[in-house]
Amino acid sequence: MTTRELELYHDYLQAERQYSPQTLKAYLTDINEFETYLSENGGFTQFKDVQGLDVRVFLNDLYEHNLARTTISRKISSLRMFYQFLIANKFALDNPFDNVALRKHQNHLPEFFYENEMQELFDVAYD
Repeated sequence: MTTRELELYHDYLQAERQYSPQTLKAYLTDINEFETYLSENGGFTQFKDVQGLDVRVFLNDLYEHNLARTTISRKISSLRMFYQFLIANKFALDNPFDNVALRKHQNHLPEFFYENEMQELFDVAYD
């Protein structure tokens, strides 16, 4: 990606979307992390050449790093929006993030007290 395209995207987020400086930084960091990941794992050429398989492998890597679901969601959202910008400005033909679905939130088993712990709790409460 050229510096000019990044500048255009930055200006778009700032002027048209009116994102805060923190949000701008987060979105651009997400794009740079994606580019770095692709470069380190098979060679990055251009964003327009990214395929769905590249996206699935990247997403799997995010899950393997045990990132919070909200963090992964933001990264995918920022990359999806970035590709929408690239398409609208004719820098790319399709959005490899269009069909990305996040894993469902994993339900955790409820925590409970054992009978002896409940008895201790009641004993302390009655004293």
